[in-house]
Amino acid sequence: MTIIRDEDGWPREVVFGSDDQPMLPLGPEGMRILRERMPNPMVYKHGPGPEGKRCKTCRHVVSIRPGQNRYWKCDRRSLSHSQTSDHRLKWPACRLYEEDT
Repeated sequence: MTIIRDEDGWPREVVFGSDDQPMLPLGPEGMRILRERMPNPMVYKHGPGPEGKRCKTCRHVVSIRPGQNRYWKCDRRSLSHSQTSDHRLKWPACRLYEEDT
């Protein structure tokens, strides 16, 4: 991912990985909108996945059960015992999405 910043340091454009991905215009308001539309940190890192697919149906999402609680993690992210690495099943899928069989 490449971030192009303006003279004030605000992100102006983001390019995900390859030339076929569209450039996204950004700014302070644009960053807020982008986070709302793509809250999945894996989408920031790898780009968007198949249209309409969610992490819930991806084979890389795993359930961690320490005691009575259940926490969802993506095995393509760095795993930790922190809520920072918790993964939401409703998030839109990233480019690393693989259908769970």
